[in-house]
Amino acid sequence: MATKGIINLQEFNSADTGAAECEIYKRNFLVHLDALGLHDKPGRQKVGVLLSNMGRECVNIYDSFIWMPEVFADEDNGIAHRPVEDRYDLDTVLTKFDHHFGVHNFRNIKRQKFLNTKRGQ
Repeated sequence: MATKGIINLQEFNSADTGAAECEIYKRNFLVHLDALGLHDKPGRQKVGVLLSNMGRECVNIYDSFIWMPEVFADEDNGIAHRPVEDRYDLDTVLTKFDHHFGVHNFRNIKRQKFLNTKRGQ
């Protein structure tokens, strides 16, 4: 899919991937989408490009994801409405991969821990 002199991303190596590598790959992929001019295309096309760049192993991981159905509000039982998870929404797919590879937002945790510290004597 090399267009306009733009080369494909390297295949994502999920075997020894940590949170940092996953975040770097995600950032590089978003830059890659912009370079290809696909940032405003439908989600199905973006997810297809993501999966084709990530490789066969990540496609198998994607196929194993569980997509939550729509939950209708039931105020009597305290249940809020939740829309269906769209398997072709790029943000939803990236969030699923983040959860799979253990990506957490440690920066906010560290910031909160720092702000809660008390100065000693």
